[in-house]
Amino acid sequence: MPGGFPNQLAPIHERDPRSPPVTRAPREPHTTLSSSSSPLSVHALNGEETATTEHRRGDRMAGERESHAKSSSRKAAAAEGPSTRVEFSMQAEEQLPASCVAMCPEGERAERERKRRLHRLELLPGSERERLPRADPARAVKEYSRPAAGKHRPRASELRPPAVLLRTVDYLIDGVLCPADEASARSTPFAEAYEFTFDRLRAVRQDAVVQRAGGPHIVLVLEKSVRVMVYATYRLCEETLARFEPTITDCHLQECFSWLLRNYSSERCHNEGDFQALHLLYNMGSFKAMHYALQRPPEIRNSQVMRLALDINRCYLEGNFVRFFRLVRHLPFLHSCAAHRHFRFVRQQALRTYSHGHSVRNCRYPLARLSELLGLDSAGEARSLCQHCGILVGEDGCIAFQKTAMKAPVDLPKSARCVALVDSKREEWTLREILHGLQHQEEDAA
Repeated sequence: MPGGFPNQLAPIHERDPRSPPVTRAPREPHTTLSSSSSPLSVHALNGEETATTEHRRGDRMAGERESHAKSSSRKAAAAEGPSTRVEFSMQAEEQLPASCVAMCPEGERAERERKRRLHRLELLPGSERERLPRADPARAVKEYSRPAAGKHRPRASELRPPAVLLRTVDYLIDGVLCPADEASARSTPFAEAYEFTFDRLRAVRQDAVVQRAGGPHIVLVLEKSVRVMVYATYRLCEETLARFEPTITDCHLQECFSWLLRNYSSERCHNEGDFQALHLLYNMGSFKAMHYALQRPPEIRNSQVMRLALDINRCYLEGNFVRFFRLVRHLPFLHSCAAHRHFRFVRQQALRTYSHGHSVRNCRYPLARLSELLGLDSAGEARSLCQHCGILVGEDGCIAFQKTAMKAPVDLPKSARCVALVDSKREEWTLREILHGLQHQEEDAA
């Protein structure tokens, strides 16, 4: 072809006559693995196959390690909790200013009025029947807003400083969960009040994370948030999933515990012993929680409530249910609320132990005695528990334990509130005093 590049445009099968002749290496004869093959050739081929297999196995293990590392990173990010992950492009050392002095920024309040997104607990009295109900500036609280890609960076006028965050939490306790007005308390079920409070507490923690706030105000915010969620977990344990979702509360409570304990690691606080014990009792049976508690300084580890929590956790791990319920009777009210969620499991294990130890033909065990040992409020509760586990209870109020009759209950009712081990400890304390921690302050002073 005149002009152009003949070597590049020539067909693939044509060879340039100017190039030197190509000499091909002789082809090796085909080797067949048979019984007549020499051992040396078989081992050589096996060695090549083993090397190839090891190489592939190494690649696969490397891929699995990389996949596990990515999965661990995702799990670690998820463990931080939804309200501590902020999707704003900020430098790690940057701290945003906060200048909003109201519980709800004015812009959000106006937007929610316009879109009719105000909660009934935030409405201005007398405007409920208007076409666009108005917000009461003294009752409206900033709602939680899920971070999303492309969302604008929060302005200083939208962020509340730590002192305002603490004031917001105090209002949620005093004005929503424990209103002084009896009419308001009767008209708002606790489940509805807690649902509102839970969302607003999420927004409080989100503001604290965005501005990277710390110090004594944030510690108080976290302590009061923990008290609210621990109490709500017990108070609403009999509610349906439509009214109370314990899994979501547990996720955010663990997040608050983790954040609070990190603050305790940097500086000592007056209530640290109480909350270390609360964390251990709520996570009973966790070796990680037990190990963390044992590493606390002696003045924290040797406090009365901490020693009691360690003993109860040890009984739980050893299966000593008799001493477990005996020690639980000495816990303060809020700590009993934290331990309550483990009662059902301990009682099931106790019945399993009795079914093996008292499986004798003519042995009868008093139902009233079992009810007392397991911290139940009545013999009727003990009878119901036995029946759900397949254990026979006679008309004379005695139990006939049989090793083969015990079964894992599949339809065991939800945990019920317990008067003997929990509710009886409230005594004259109001809920407001308990959630603010005034009960423990007066006990420490005494």
